[in-house]
Amino acid sequence: MRYLFRNLHIFLFAGFSIAAAVWVAERPEQTARMIRPLVEDAVELQDLGQAVYNEIDRISWQQSVDEAVSLYVATLRMPTNLFERLSERLEEVERKLSKSQIAKRRQSDPVSAWRTISSSFR
Repeated sequence: MRYLFRNLHIFLFAGFSIAAAVWVAERPEQTARMIRPLVEDAVELQDLGQAVYNEIDRISWQQSVDEAVSLYVATLRMPTNLFERLSERLEEVERKLSKSQIAKRRQSDPVSAWRTISSSFR
């Protein structure tokens, strides 16, 4: 019993393969009609893949390598500088989020928005 469950995926694959082979043997015209669009799509995908391959071949990877090396060197030499920039970016994001939350509050409740605005002038 353990052998059956341990190799169940093999039995299922073999059964599916045999069933597909019998189906194709009984209905060759229908199979050709079903497969034709897939083959046409495969040719288009091959053309697109070749275009992508040519585009990637033209990329100058040396610039990316130089940038990665310079970032690595900057991180090793001055990690505090990197963390300061990160802190500045986080503060900028926090300001943007707080502004958007205030704008949402103003849209949802104009009275409390007026109180917020009037209290900022005191």
